[in-house]
Amino acid sequence: MIRLEKLKEEVATMITSSIACSLLERLQLVDALERLCVDHLFEEQINDLLVQISSTNVMDCDDLHTVALWFYLLRKHGYRVSQDVFVKFKDEGGCFAVNSPRDILTLYNAAYLGTHGEIILVEAISFAKRYLESTLPNLEGLLAHETKCALSIPLPRRVRIYEAKDHILTYEKEHATHEVILELAKLSSNIMQLELKIISRWWKDPQVESRLSFARDRIVECYFWIVGVYFEPKHSRGRIILTMVIAIVTLLDDIYDIYGSTEESEVFTRCMERWDRKAAHDIPEYMKFVYEKVLDAYEYIEDLLADEEKFRMSYLRNFREQVELHVAPTIGSYMKEHNVSVENACEKIKELIEDTWKDFNHEWLTLANVQPKQLLERIFNLARTMEFMYKHDDKFTNCQNLKDRIHSLFVETFASTY
Repeated sequence: MIRLEKLKEEVATMITSSIACSLLERLQLVDALERLCVDHLFEEQINDLLVQISSTNVMDCDDLHTVALWFYLLRKHGYRVSQDVFVKFKDEGGCFAVNSPRDILTLYNAAYLGTHGEIILVEAISFAKRYLESTLPNLEGLLAHETKCALSIPLPRRVRIYEAKDHILTYEKEHATHEVILELAKLSSNIMQLELKIISRWWKDPQVESRLSFARDRIVECYFWIVGVYFEPKHSRGRIILTMVIAIVTLLDDIYDIYGSTEESEVFTRCMERWDRKAAHDIPEYMKFVYEKVLDAYEYIEDLLADEEKFRMSYLRNFREQVELHVAPTIGSYMKEHNVSVENACEKIKELIEDTWKDFNHEWLTLANVQPKQLLERIFNLARTMEFMYKHDDKFTNCQNLKDRIHSLFVETFASTY
């Protein structure tokens, strides 16, 4: 911990003194800190640097990579910078000047921070996507990997913490590496195992497996999900609470959808509405076990929140609304409602998703109060985790697809050089 504090001091000084560096160097410094997931340690210094960066006139800058990174970072932090900075890079045919695939990749990622009506950014995405798809077979190494990831899910929609260790390895190979930042990132990435042990002890009741053999054992995956929403150390309690809640909802979902009969589910629902241990006498034994586990979990959560005396509750009258008995597949529902083909339904769902992200971006750029922004960031992160979990397949149900990522995040550690 002494070494960690020393590194934090050195990096803070590095950020403060970077005012003498070029615009691109300052942008790359902020980008590195964020992608390595250590930016939360330097919020004040980074905000001060961004204020200074935002005053830079990039209209005279002819480097697309620099301008796109400037646009990306400022929009990401809520600055309403104009899409017009990209006009000079376009020709009459709507194509953008190409100096390197790196330039177009940065433009592609930046353009996904657009809002409704920003035609230049829509054109940038269309052009960059075609260009990157055609260029990808000829790319190699880190650029090929980053391009493939961006074409799957663009950078503004990805979950930073899920990629942090990969980026540490990438950053280590780059020529412009700051060794102090690299070491800080490695040390910071090793601090999540303890929380997972606490949650696992709560979940790994010997009776869970024997009594609830039908249920999905997804406690690690639940924690993995919530880490994507907020990974910063100061949110430890929130991660523990939300992981428990998601694990419980998953358990209830399996009861309602898979195992419980209609009659059992109706009785169980009435029992949940009463929120009283004495109400459990009419339900099957396996449901009694689940019911006790649910009540125990919320009592534990209440104790965690007792010091602030916030969000305390003795029962949940609206629990029925929180546990949906069935969620119909989105595409199938749209096909049935509008009588369209699966292809048309898929295209429409994609349009709705894009519109929703633009709504998100608009809200992000119009908030003035710091507190709502912090809340909105968690909502965005939850949307990002949903994109990660469900875009190409159901990774939560088919958890084998998460195995490598979970192992990287929670099991693998970087050896200290000190």
